[in-house]
Amino acid sequence: MSTPELIVHVGFPKCASTFLQRLVFPHVPGIELERSTKTSELYRALSLLHWADGESDRQRILDAFRDRAFRDNKRYLISAEHFVMPGDCLRTRYPRPVTLSDSEEIIDRIAALDVPIKILILVREQGSWVRSWHQERVKRHETRSLVEYIAAPETRKTLDLIQYVPLIRKLQERFGSGNVFPIPFETLRHDPEWFFSRMPFEFEYTEDDRAKTIKRSLNSEAVLLRRNLNKILLLLSGLTGGETDTDRFAYRTVKRITSFDAFFPKMLKQSQHEKDYLEEFRRGYGENNATISAITGYDVSKLGYTVA
Repeated sequence: MSTPELIVHVGFPKCASTFLQRLVFPHVPGIELERSTKTSELYRALSLLHWADGESDRQRILDAFRDRAFRDNKRYLISAEHFVMPGDCLRTRYPRPVTLSDSEEIIDRIAALDVPIKILILVREQGSWVRSWHQERVKRHETRSLVEYIAAPETRKTLDLIQYVPLIRKLQERFGSGNVFPIPFETLRHDPEWFFSRMPFEFEYTEDDRAKTIKRSLNSEAVLLRRNLNKILLLLSGLTGGETDTDRFAYRTVKRITSFDAFFPKMLKQSQHEKDYLEEFRRGYGENNATISAITGYDVSKLGYTVA
């Protein structure tokens, strides 16, 4: 008799999550996809910091999934790239309460499901990742430059996470080394056959799918424009006394305008100051990245990672 299994794609964000969620996970044979949406009870029970109906009701939902999994003996998959991130990782503008749990709590809840678990975690070269992550924050009101963001004390928790090794070791201790699948994101472009061979499932991959989905970063001018628009919105918020309907309308309008990436050339263009700063930033991960090669089985120096 078969046994149930839950595959959890825990992150990292900015590591081909859209590609996987749109073109891979829904088409994996023999897998039932648990949608990671605000309406998914399993996703909400795993990720939300506070549960309106109390922790006993949260546990009821988690127990119901476990019972269903053993009853149906299916393989399930849930994908939520923020599962490895701090709960406040995208908090940038208003003093809103944090709604998502930190990764430690989420991992505890996943383990407590008490079904066979496999963990998929994608990593990315740290300099490239932090640039892409900063751009994501700029879409959500960030006004600081990349250099200012990296230097901010509250960013330290996120920067520690992209050492990757301590987190992967914790996952291996919790779920077993053979049940954790760390994969360098860059291999999807450079060595797709290897990339898919390391997945915890079989998937029939086509080159056309990848070519249509992998995106490049916006150039620095586009990011600067968005940051300056965020500053204007922040000023408007102050003049209107906080988050008013006018404020929300202005934000949605700017977000919609700047979401049209065709307005901006897709080139990895940086200022010299930013390049120099990122080079020093990357060197701080050099020794750590040698271990990443050993853990993943891929020489990440060939992918542009700084390796001491």
